[in-house]
Amino acid sequence: MNIILKYFIIFSIIGALGNYIALIKKDKQNRKKWWLKYFTYIIWAGLAISGITYLNKFYFWMACAVCSIGFYEILKNLNKLKFKEFLILAFYIIISNCFIGFSSISNREVLLGIFVTICIFDAFCQITGQIFGKLKIIKKISPQKTLEGYIGGTIISLLFVFLALKNILLNEQWNIIIYFIIIGSVIGDILSSMLKRYMRIKDFSQILPGQGGVLDRYDSHIFTGVLYFCFNLIT
Repeated sequence: MNIILKYFIIFSIIGALGNYIALIKKDKQNRKKWWLKYFTYIIWAGLAISGITYLNKFYFWMACAVCSIGFYEILKNLNKLKFKEFLILAFYIIISNCFIGFSSISNREVLLGIFVTICIFDAFCQITGQIFGKLKIIKKISPQKTLEGYIGGTIISLLFVFLALKNILLNEQWNIIIYFIIIGSVIGDILSSMLKRYMRIKDFSQILPGQGGVLDRYDSHIFTGVLYFCFNLIT
């Protein structure tokens, strides 16, 4: 078994235990909702990871599909098409092209490592935030996000990189890439929340049960890819 996939499974089990602890005091309906969200997340991530691992050009075609569906999700949620809305669409087209560029210039192992690390970071930000979260850092934009959650997600994703990636991607500067992942994930999350607040919606769509739309799930991946792509252009 691919070592990255192996550690993804291990961290998924740890995440399930963390999710169990986080949900102990919640009512039955909330527990059911969060477990659906967690297992949908694991299934989606597992399928994507398997595709990246075993299928040639999978990430590239996935990025193309994500950007196309994401454009539709934004367009259908815009109530009007005035100057500000055209700026939103133009900005999205630019970052989409950068994300597709990222998917085509990076090798499969780098794409896999970045994808899984983002999944670990996002999942454990949420889990540790549920368990320990007190200080809400962007309350007006995304009230569920806490400083403790981001710290927990950062620590766990750094541990994953140390265990799973240090001996595989020796030619890559993972001490730099991990910062792209953390910064890109946070920026993606904040901008996604700002856009949804502007549109007055909770999720971009309901394509993924318990997860929302494609952009709800891929915002961190898109902005991390954009940062990595831009970094490669200027270095």
